[in-house]
Amino acid sequence: MKKGGVGARERTRLGSRLGLADPALWIDVAHAAGLMTRTSAGYAPTAAYDGWRDDEPGDRWARVAVAWFDLDLAPTRRETEDGEVAPPLPLESTAGMVRRALLRAAAGGRSLKVAGECIDWFCPMHHYNEAGRARVVAATLHEAQLLGVVVGDRLSALGEALVSTGDLAARCRDLLPSTRGLVVLQSDLTAVVSGQPDAATARLLAAAGVPETHGAATTWRFTAESVRGALDAGWTADELRVELADASDRPLPQPLDYLITDVARRHGSVRVRAVRSCVTGSAAEIAEILNTRTLRSLGLRQLAPTVLASAADVDEALSRLRKAGFAPVAGDADGVVVVPERAAAAAPEGRAVPERGRATAAELAARLIAAGDARAPVSETHAELARLAPHLDGAEVAVLAHALERGLDVRIAYRNRQGNGSVRDIRPEQLYGRSLIAWCHLRSAEREFAMSGIESVGPVG
Repeated sequence: MKKGGVGARERTRLGSRLGLADPALWIDVAHAAGLMTRTSAGYAPTAAYDGWRDDEPGDRWARVAVAWFDLDLAPTRRETEDGEVAPPLPLESTAGMVRRALLRAAAGGRSLKVAGECIDWFCPMHHYNEAGRARVVAATLHEAQLLGVVVGDRLSALGEALVSTGDLAARCRDLLPSTRGLVVLQSDLTAVVSGQPDAATARLLAAAGVPETHGAATTWRFTAESVRGALDAGWTADELRVELADASDRPLPQPLDYLITDVARRHGSVRVRAVRSCVTGSAAEIAEILNTRTLRSLGLRQLAPTVLASAADVDEALSRLRKAGFAPVAGDADGVVVVPERAAAAAPEGRAVPERGRATAAELAARLIAAGDARAPVSETHAELARLAPHLDGAEVAVLAHALERGLDVRIAYRNRQGNGSVRDIRPEQLYGRSLIAWCHLRSAEREFAMSGIESVGPVG
């Protein structure tokens, strides 16, 4: 989402794609464990993820379980009075205090149900009322079951290890031994994987196949596009054959072997190279340019006897060629020579310059650009709105500022914290922090709109 966090719509898609229950739990845990971080394009694995993925199962579980145990919030209960706070954004909560008190109270084989009923005694500092306390306890038990901390009404062996002191990872290695998942390659170009594959096998299948189903066994399908993607990522055909055969402990089915061979035969026969400018001329001139020592920094590559490609832009190539004694001219994408516009000659003294009755589009554009610095200064309201809503363009900010200053109606496209969008006619009244207070004609009441949620602004009607 623009303000951070993974919205409900994307979590639903993620859960369907990966077969996950409550993706919010895994997003929060991955972030708290240092395995996921926010980037300019969204959320992505950290540099520590690959190392964690290669660890033994007991070490992996210990890291995510401790991250969950230490969280201050309940990942599956992120609702507030103002709506949901999307994971993994921070949220002030005492749910973590309740979680730790509940699990420690149930240590040694005690009933979780009884401990939950007496949680006020074990955790007197929480701020929940009776209904809120019941929701937090239920969320804790649900999350603990998903993580394997709880089985039925008791802590599991993993749960007992989690709440006790000592080296958790060392105790979990015996409880979660490393097992290799079974990979069966089939003649219909699918692979059926039962159990948990090791990191190398998981990366191989993700590179060369497409997941189709999830559950006790996962089905992956190999297609021409998926195999080509693996080759694009740096795999060779021989590496794919060897790795797939090793993962399944069986020879490759003939259809899969033929598919890899056919894709590899065509892969790379067509190549795309980055070029910023192109130099054409007679074969003799092109050969001379290519062998001129002072032009080597242009990164010239011969594409044909009369064509050179350069990594330099057009202006730099023209300047360098002219300094080397050549007389090049610029051309457009169609090869038409581009003649630069000449400056208008000054009128002779005593003779008036004739006025033009009409201006062309290019002339009007040039005049507007030249007059850009003469624009009237914007108001304080306009400047503040531009700062609070950098995602809106200048025209939308101007319309909203005019409406706020004059008490006029505008139409906005708005998306609330839950990710639900609507179109509303409003009358802006004042700015309050990072929100806009306005009369909403849809609700016939005064409403507060977060500036980050206003996606577009336009006139009414």
